[in-house]
Amino acid sequence: MQRLLLTLALGLGVGASAQVGFRLDSPGYRVFAGEKPVLTLTVTNGGREAVPLPFSPVTREFACPAFKVFRKPSGQQVDPLLPSLGCHGEDSVRLLRVQPGQSRTLPVSLPTRLGVGEYRVQLRVPPPGGQMAQYVAADLRVLRRSDPAERTPWPLLYRLALKFSHAQIYGTEDGDGRLTFNFVDDLSRAAFMNTLRHWHLDARRVDLRVAPAVRFPANNNPYWHASRRLAVTSGKSGYTFTLTVTNRAAQTLNAWQHPCDPVAVERFSDSVYVFQQGNGPCPTVGHTPVPLQPGQSATRRFQWDGRDSLGQPVPSGQYRVRMAFGQVTGEAVFTVK
Repeated sequence: MQRLLLTLALGLGVGASAQVGFRLDSPGYRVFAGEKPVLTLTVTNGGREAVPLPFSPVTREFACPAFKVFRKPSGQQVDPLLPSLGCHGEDSVRLLRVQPGQSRTLPVSLPTRLGVGEYRVQLRVPPPGGQMAQYVAADLRVLRRSDPAERTPWPLLYRLALKFSHAQIYGTEDGDGRLTFNFVDDLSRAAFMNTLRHWHLDARRVDLRVAPAVRFPANNNPYWHASRRLAVTSGKSGYTFTLTVTNRAAQTLNAWQHPCDPVAVERFSDSVYVFQQGNGPCPTVGHTPVPLQPGQSATRRFQWDGRDSLGQPVPSGQYRVRMAFGQVTGEAVFTVK
């Protein structure tokens, strides 16, 4: 981890400080007492060098967050500088580089639950130019679940905006007169937010939640001896991912398959998920055992049409696909032409 922090400090060296912008935004939904809020960090690189950020490839979030939380209006600190999470080993964190002229938005989870009230949340961000640690801040309001909701005006307009944005959702709630949209990923939420701005609709009058990124098995069970191979083939209808799992043990192994076994495609250059499946509502059915005799193989296939969650073809370039089969994860790098 010391090497990671040294690389981070060197990467944000001379000439970076004035051109790198950090912004912290409060959650786009009502936060209730007992929840762990998810804020959003936006990094805009207007400099000449790439900006490295600590990134968790597991949670797809800004890694190692350190916060200060103050109660408003008294300014009393609720928690001391909260300990960093996910920084116990270098394998759990990697550097994500925001290239010159680019922006990147990452979720960042507050690792504590707050009581009812209003707060000022400060997040420590990588210090540019070798300067002292700096913070970005956002206001946070925590409500009781019994508090009356501020109703959404003109709900039909918000629903039409969702349709025109082509954003994909897992569901909509409006039981208390306030609309809640549950988006499949950050790309869909960003598209909806952009449509709201063009239509001059207030995003604060709706709740915008995003499903957590898919999670994959870690392939670290020392007692499960199996090989895995993920092959990618292209055709007229898109790409076929074929994951083959072979039993290398001397006894029978069970691969526990599930209908919601995840699959995700990420852009190789910046680790952005352009497609994922398995992070939404899932049928309440059990895992199905797939017994594998010694030397026997089983396969799982998935067809991807080469489009993102907005239905747009992804740009040409290199991509990485990850796909799970029970407790096994395979991955491969391929090229979209």
